[in-house]
Amino acid sequence: MTSLPGSKDEEKTSPNDVNEATAADVLPDDVESDFVSTEIPPEAPVAAVSEEMPPDSDSKQEARVETEMEQPTKPSDAATTTTTGETQSATTAISRMVSSPGAFSMRGPDGAASDDPENDEDEFDEGPPPVNDLETGTVGTTRNDTTVAIAGMPQQQLPQDPIVEAVAVQDDLLERAQIEEEIRNTILQEAVQADVIPVQVPDVIDERMGDNKEPNSMKHILCGVVSLVLLLVLVLGLGLGLSKEKDDVTTNNMENTKRPTLEVVRERGYVRCGMNNLGFASIIDPEQSDQLAGFNVQQCRVMASLVFGDPDKFEQVWVTPFSRFELLADGTVDITTEGTTHTMGRDVYEANTRSSFTFSTPYFYSGLAFGGVPTYVDCADNLEDFRGDCRGLQICAAAGTTHLAVLSEVLGGGTIVPYNGTDTLVERFLSGTCNVIASEPIFLTKFSAVYVTDDWEVDWKLGAKLFSKEPLCLVTRQDDPEWSALADIAVNAFFLAEANNISKDQSDKMADLALSNKGTEAELDLISSLTTLIAEFGHHGDLYSLHIEDKVPRQDGLNTVYDKESSTGLLYSIPLGKITELGPSPVANGTLSLILEQNYLVCGVMPTKGPAFVSSSKIDSYDSLWSGFDIEFCRGLAASLFAGDSSRVVFVEVQDMTDAYGALANGSVDVVAGARVTLQAGIQEPTTGLGYKFSSPYYYDNESRDAFAFMMLNTDPQWNDFVYWIVMGVIFAEEEGITAETSVDMPIVSLFGEKLKQMFRDCVASVGNYAELYNATLQDVVPRGGANRLNEGLAGPQLFPINLS
Repeated sequence: MTSLPGSKDEEKTSPNDVNEATAADVLPDDVESDFVSTEIPPEAPVAAVSEEMPPDSDSKQEARVETEMEQPTKPSDAATTTTTGETQSATTAISRMVSSPGAFSMRGPDGAASDDPENDEDEFDEGPPPVNDLETGTVGTTRNDTTVAIAGMPQQQLPQDPIVEAVAVQDDLLERAQIEEEIRNTILQEAVQADVIPVQVPDVIDERMGDNKEPNSMKHILCGVVSLVLLLVLVLGLGLGLSKEKDDVTTNNMENTKRPTLEVVRERGYVRCGMNNLGFASIIDPEQSDQLAGFNVQQCRVMASLVFGDPDKFEQVWVTPFSRFELLADGTVDITTEGTTHTMGRDVYEANTRSSFTFSTPYFYSGLAFGGVPTYVDCADNLEDFRGDCRGLQICAAAGTTHLAVLSEVLGGGTIVPYNGTDTLVERFLSGTCNVIASEPIFLTKFSAVYVTDDWEVDWKLGAKLFSKEPLCLVTRQDDPEWSALADIAVNAFFLAEANNISKDQSDKMADLALSNKGTEAELDLISSLTTLIAEFGHHGDLYSLHIEDKVPRQDGLNTVYDKESSTGLLYSIPLGKITELGPSPVANGTLSLILEQNYLVCGVMPTKGPAFVSSSKIDSYDSLWSGFDIEFCRGLAASLFAGDSSRVVFVEVQDMTDAYGALANGSVDVVAGARVTLQAGIQEPTTGLGYKFSSPYYYDNESRDAFAFMMLNTDPQWNDFVYWIVMGVIFAEEEGITAETSVDMPIVSLFGEKLKQMFRDCVASVGNYAELYNATLQDVVPRGGANRLNEGLAGPQLFPINLS
C-alpha cells in the first residue's frame, strides 16, 4: 500500500515521485495577501529629502519639509514576523541565507543532505497523460519499490467488495468523491437485495386485508427493515469518514499556505511541482516511459537543488489548465512548471481561485500558431474565413486557454471548435469536424509527430505566423516573496551563465560575475549556490539543446539570450489577459492604501545618475522644479493613483543603491525610481538583510548591460503589482500606438477595485507612451537605441541576463 505525501506513513525521502493526492479537475464557472511589513533595521540610513509639494498640501504634508522628514506611517513600520529554524548544517550554500529579520532560510530539514475559455489564458489543455504516444498507458514513477500513477490518470478497477474498498481508500486519496459514490451504490444495491426477503402471506390475504398476518411474516419484515437501516448507516458512516479524511487533507494543505513555502518544503523533504506531459517542456522520455522528463522537470530539479542540495528531491503532480491555479492556491503544489502564460489578469487577481500569483521571469516566449490541413492552415494564417475554400475553415482550440480569446478576436467565433483533452482533439480532427488546430508550435509539432502518420491520409502543415504573446513562467503563490524570489533565481541564473559563456566545466567562473567584493555571507552563499547549479545543469542554452531544440529550433529570436553582441530592442509588454474582473480594493494598511490616504506618493530618486534622469532647480526654500526620465516615471505613477494628477508626488533624494535600500527599509519612500536590478537584492540585500522587488526594467545601459527599474520592498504584493503593471502599460501604449492625446484608448482595469479603473489612461494621459516619455527627457542626451527600443517584430532576443550583484 502506497503512502501518500503528507500522510503519517509518508517517507520524506520521496524524490522524483508522482503525486496521487491531486484534486479532481473542475471546469471554472466563469471563463477567462496578507500584507507583511518589515521591521526597520536600526542602522538603516535616513535619506535626505527635497520636496515638491502638491498645490493643496495640508499640514501633514508641510511637516515633511524638514531635512529629516517625519514620514507618514508606512507599511514597513510594523515588524516582520520571520521564522528561523534551529541552527543546522547547510545542505546548500544558499540555505544559509537567513538569521536576520526579513531574510529567509534555505537550510535542509534536520541538516539532511539533501479556466472558462475567456479567462484562463494559456497553452496546453490536455486530459490524462499518455505514455510515449501521448494517448494511452499509465505514467508513474517508482517510490519505495511501489509504482504509483500520476494523479488524474486512469486507475485500476476498484475491488467489488465494499468493505475492501473502504479499507483501500484510506491509503489513496485519489478520486475520493468517485470512489465514495461507487461504494455507496454497491452497498445500496446489496441493501435492496437484502430487503427482498420472502414474506409468508396467507392465501386469504384479500379476505383478511392483512389484519391477521402470521407472526413469522412480521419477523421477516422486521428483519428486512433492520437490515436496510444498518446498511444505510454503514453507507452514511463511510461517506462521512471519506469526507472527513478528504476535508482533513484539504485543511492541511490550506494550513500550509499560511506558512512560508520554504519552511513547509524543508519539513516535507521534497518539492512538489505541478506539471503535465503535453507541454513543450514536460516531454515523455521514450526510454523511460514510467516518468515525465524534459525541460520543466529540470526546472523542478533546480528548485530541489537550491533547497536541499539534491536535485532529485522533488515530486511530480499532474495539473491541467483547469486545476493548476486551484492546486497551487490550496497548497497541493508548491510551484507550477508546466508552462503557464503570464498575464495581468492572472498576476493580480485570478477570478476562478480569487487569488493572486507571482510569475517568474519568462523562460520561454511562445505564441498562438496554426497547424493542420495545408489549404486551411494558409486560410488561418491569412485570417481568411470568408472567400472560396476558406469558408470551410474550422479550428479546434483547447478550452481553458488564451487561445479561444485570441481566435475570437482575430477570426470571430463561427470557425472555432473548442475541445477538452487529446482524445477529443484526435477524434474531431480525424473526423473532419475541424481541419486546423490552434495551439503553440511545440504542441503542434509534437501532435503531428505522434498522430499524423501514414495511416491518416491527411496532409499536415505548420503555419508560419504567431498571433499572440505567450510568455511562459514558473508560478508561485503571491503571498510568499522568499519562495517566489527563489523561483526567479531558478530561471535567471541560467541566462546569466549563458550570456557569459559559462557552462558546466567553467562553473567556478560564476564568482567572477559578482560586482561587489565585500564578500558578505549572503553574497558568498548566492555565488556558491549558482556555481553548484551551473555545474549540475549547465547554462540555459545547454538545457534548451537537450530538451527543446528538437521540437522548436532555437535559431535567432525571442528565446535567445541577450548577450554583449546584441543590439535589438528589449521592450516587450506582458499580455494583459482578462482585466475586467473586479478585484479587491487596496488592502487596509497596505502601501497602496496608505499612499491614497496620505494623498501623495513619495518617490526616491538618484540625482547622481545624471540630469537627464534626475534634475532639480530650487524655486524657493519650500519647492523645487524636478525633471528627468526617472522623474517622469514617478509622475506617471502618481497620475495613475490620483485620477491623473501627476503633481501629487514628493521626491526624496537618495545618493546610491545602498541609500535606496535603506530609504525603503525605514519607510522614507514608497518606491525608488531608476534602481539597478540585481539577483542578490531579490533574494537578500546584504546591507539591510531584506529582499526587494523590481518592476520590469524600463531602461537598459547599452554599455554596462545594467537594467534599471522601480524598486519596492518585497513584502507588499499588491503595491508591487500596481507598480509593475504601470511600467508595462507605458510600453504597451507604444506597442499599440496609443499616445497622450489618445490615452482614452488604453483599456479599463478593474483588478485593483473601482477607484483605480482608469490607472492606465491616467498614466498615459499624463506622461505619454514610452517613446513620448523618452523623447521628452533623454533623447537629446542619450539618443534612443539598442535595448531601449521595442522588440520590433518580436524577432530579437528577449532573455536578458540580470546581473548578480
